[in-house]
Amino acid sequence: MRAVLRRGARRGFLACLSCFLVGGVIAALPSFGALGKKEPTPEQTEWWGKFSKEVQPENLEREVRRLSSFSPRLAGYPGAEKTSEYIVQRMEELGLKDVSEGGLDEGLPYRESYWVTVPWVEGQPTLEVVSGDTVLATYPVYPLWPNLVRTSQLPEDGQRYHMIDGGDGRLATFNGKDMAGTAVLMDFNCGLDWLNAPRLGASALIFVEPEETTRGEAEAKFLRIPINIPRFWIGRSDAYHLQARLKAESDVQIRLKCRMSWQRKKAWNVVAEIPGTDPELSEQTIYLTAYYDAMSVVPQLAPGAESAAGAAALLEITRVLAKYPPKRTVRVIFNGAHFLGLAGVRNWVANHIDELIDGTPVKKDAKLLGLIPYKKTVREKLPVNLFLALDLSTQSGRVGVFYKGMFYDQREDTDISRKFSDLGRTLRENAALMADWGTTAGFNGEFADGINPIYGKPWRTFIFGKIALDNEPITLGGGRGAAFLTTDDARHLVDTPFDTVEHVNFRNLYEQTAFLSAALWDVVNDPKMPVDKEPTFNRMSVSGGFAELSVRALAFDPTRSIVADKVIPGSMVVARMSDSTLMGTRGDLVEIVDENGRVHFWGYPTINAYGWRKPTYIEGYHTNVDTGDIDFAPDWGPMGNRQHPRDPTQFFITSGKKEFTLVVFDCVPIALYDLVDPQSLTTLRYIKVYDGMTDAEPRRYGLTVPHPEPWRGHVEDVALVFADKGQRVKVMMGLGAGSVGCCC
Repeated sequence: MRAVLRRGARRGFLACLSCFLVGGVIAALPSFGALGKKEPTPEQTEWWGKFSKEVQPENLEREVRRLSSFSPRLAGYPGAEKTSEYIVQRMEELGLKDVSEGGLDEGLPYRESYWVTVPWVEGQPTLEVVSGDTVLATYPVYPLWPNLVRTSQLPEDGQRYHMIDGGDGRLATFNGKDMAGTAVLMDFNCGLDWLNAPRLGASALIFVEPEETTRGEAEAKFLRIPINIPRFWIGRSDAYHLQARLKAESDVQIRLKCRMSWQRKKAWNVVAEIPGTDPELSEQTIYLTAYYDAMSVVPQLAPGAESAAGAAALLEITRVLAKYPPKRTVRVIFNGAHFLGLAGVRNWVANHIDELIDGTPVKKDAKLLGLIPYKKTVREKLPVNLFLALDLSTQSGRVGVFYKGMFYDQREDTDISRKFSDLGRTLRENAALMADWGTTAGFNGEFADGINPIYGKPWRTFIFGKIALDNEPITLGGGRGAAFLTTDDARHLVDTPFDTVEHVNFRNLYEQTAFLSAALWDVVNDPKMPVDKEPTFNRMSVSGGFAELSVRALAFDPTRSIVADKVIPGSMVVARMSDSTLMGTRGDLVEIVDENGRVHFWGYPTINAYGWRKPTYIEGYHTNVDTGDIDFAPDWGPMGNRQHPRDPTQFFITSGKKEFTLVVFDCVPIALYDLVDPQSLTTLRYIKVYDGMTDAEPRRYGLTVPHPEPWRGHVEDVALVFADKGQRVKVMMGLGAGSVGCCC
């Protein structure tokens, strides 16, 4: 018994001694507090701190103020051109290498130019209060974004109206008022109630500048159906004078003057390079891009301060990279047409598509049988190891990385996401190290991995709304394109005239930029960063493809040919994406035809980009040069477009290069409002058109109907029917292909 106790005591003593010794050794370790914690490398600790501390808040504020001073910055407008010149000046000051090539203007330093089609306002539109031929008062007004292709264009001498006060646009406001042919003065913050005015016969709308507004209000003020209802914005102080006159006088006559038409203008991508310093890693190229243009529902009033955050951050990060040259080669692209359907990046890819897919032939030294020297021709592709877009805003301090957006809304499967999984994981782990060890100045510790669904949280839950990202055309073409995006921010003032510097939160912008500067150190320097493999670009692949869509809009004249071959100069072709607008980025792509009646849409998705046979909708229009009214539209008749039994403007892109001919005819538009079934409260989307005399299908006719948008709670209850001049038609509408709702 005593022996057993002695052995037990001895074992207890040895166990205690072992614990004491192990504890002492552990306590003596300098990293005892970090036991079990992953630790950044000494190089990461040094450079994360250095890169983040190099970011200066005053520089970011200066750049945002400078960029937003070039107003309006809508692509194609003078403010956008001045912005590109300023960015070129900054590239020259930093001593960056000019690697621009191609474009419309060969040899233009740092810039690659291309055409964009924009609603162009000539001069200053005005509202004149008139009495007979006498002008009593004149006020400046500003036209709103067009209803698809129908701008607020008015005849050269202006258009006269009887003006009434429409208040907030509710139906009760118009009780007892004669609405036919009137111009209605209305509160801007009226949602979709402004449509009550044209439903009752009004011919024009003047929206009063509110004290504050939101992006949602702006998005509600234009339609995807090209109805003829000119809309304008007027300053609050000027509106007060008009409202006082309306209260004092029973008959107020006004004349509106506005010249607004779609025109082709130049836009510019600014491209520069910081050569890599490592002999091996310098062969890998990292692209960083941000947009510098802006958008507003009032094109002439587009300060775009919030929209300048990404470009300001990239300017500051570029300065840091120029001061501490990276091991990998870095190219920066400041693209000038983000808000016009990602036209900036789409045109950059189109400009370099042959280099990306096939490569360019170059001569290299070689030896035949290892003995005889000769020149061998090889094709070298443009290296794009990683393409990173910066899409920042300032009402939130958290930034995340995402591999897809909602412009194309490319399908989500492992064929695509696996290309980005390691990148997202590495950035997330590095962000956690920065937060745990406090190595990064200004970093608030918040980072969102929008690539890998951590805790089952999908990427869409980080974004308050629909957004288009500049990496999407790269990913669509098979490249590795990701975006750093500010999360948890609805960007309420984007796409409004209120997007000014006074509303920018510079602290949030600094925190995001400081983190990105540190995070990008690994991307451009760390050999272990998963960016070594070059992706393969394609016009069409099993998961997408950067396709080229070529469309000809022609009229059929049986007196000259048996096929449609007549070019209508100035015609426009519209390629519809799923959404009309995505946080300011327009989804309907508009192009003006060339002398052959042809347009090209670069970067259009093939059916492989989706998990189903998603159709493409193409429409062609021409507007009267003087009045702006639509006078040519797609022909759905027997001699027009017959590609699809229900919608002749619908087809499928099944190859990397797709051609399509769209037949248009001279017509008059007929607007249909309130297309709502009173029983089911559902929009009537199925329409049949018949000849008013014979009840047969008209020889020539057309129509445009609303298409439901994802994530949008309503469908526009407006449609247009196009008929021959002087022809009477019957219109039958229903909820389904075989149903009939009403007859007009």
